[in-house]
Amino acid sequence: MLLARREQRGAKLRTEQAAQRAERDAAAAEFAQGEAHAHAKLDAANRYAARVDAMAAGHAAFSIGDYAACRRYRDVQLDEHTLASAQCARLHAALQAKIEQLAATARRIARNDAQIGVVRERIRRLACAAEAAAEDVQDEEIEEGVLARRLAAVRAST
Repeated sequence: MLLARREQRGAKLRTEQAAQRAERDAAAAEFAQGEAHAHAKLDAANRYAARVDAMAAGHAAFSIGDYAACRRYRDVQLDEHTLASAQCARLHAALQAKIEQLAATARRIARNDAQIGVVRERIRRLACAAEAAAEDVQDEEIEEGVLARRLAAVRAST
């Protein structure tokens, strides 16, 4: 009964672990996508910052409108990068939580498996003790039978 409950709990924990792995994988994919988005925003901001710097240094011809538009676009990209980075931090925290949850489930599985081993060992020892007790009873019955035959033989001879 106890062994069956432990084994059922182990199966339930393994099912839970599989679901948690899927959640972790989804969180990792979402984090990677968020990270790529943040890097893309930073790359765009850096490209426009280089363009603004080239205009300011006089390396490229430009109009004031182009210069102002490039600066605004760079600033927008930097703002979007900041937002994407904050989102990335949240996604990373969510991923870490999934990883920790998965580790906790793995520890619970290991603890349950160890308890199953202990229960199986107890069952084995009890079975051995029951077998030894049955053999002792059988030996006593044989001895009693032998003694009864000897006693009967002694009575028959007198």
